[in-house]
Amino acid sequence: ELDLSDNQLNVLNHTFFSQLGALRKLNLLNNPYSCLGSPPVFQRLVSLRRLAFGGPHLKMLKRGDLSGVTELEELRVHANNLTGYEPGTLASIWPLGQVTLSLYRPFLTNTTLASAVLADVSYPETPLTLEDLWLDGNQSVQPLREAAKKRIRFFTFRNVYISDEAIVDFLVVLDGVPVTSITVD
Repeated sequence: ELDLSDNQLNVLNHTFFSQLGALRKLNLLNNPYSCLGSPPVFQRLVSLRRLAFGGPHLKMLKRGDLSGVTELEELRVHANNLTGYEPGTLASIWPLGQVTLSLYRPFLTNTTLASAVLADVSYPETPLTLEDLWLDGNQSVQPLREAAKKRIRFFTFRNVYISDEAIVDFLVVLDGVPVTSITVD
């Protein structure tokens, strides 16, 4: 287990983790890096099962960034200020247990980006937690259509503002989806 959260890592380099093949849990949250680095920093972490990354400075996620990460029990991504996302970036992680996403700004200003992220991590048996959202109408709920298309059954919303209109729009999005649980913290 390696917790490097809340440090001053401006860049992530693949050599940081090249000798840590037995590492099972890695926390890189809240460091000032803006992207995950190249070549892929997680390539040799074949035993990794829990990964947390991102923070206020994370701006871009590219296809191949998570190369080497094939299955996770838990994925946590803080991407409140994400401005670029290549579809498929998170899609190769399977099986995928619990997913927690913080996507404040993408939900407000770039619903196409937020939709692409949700499409990549939504599976019926994968519980999805969404944090730090402002849902105030039909447009802000649109990214959740991607999760609904994948028939996701477990939603948790944490630290979220949801207007009455957004609740109705969310329920319309979920029409016909076999949801087991919706939790709001």
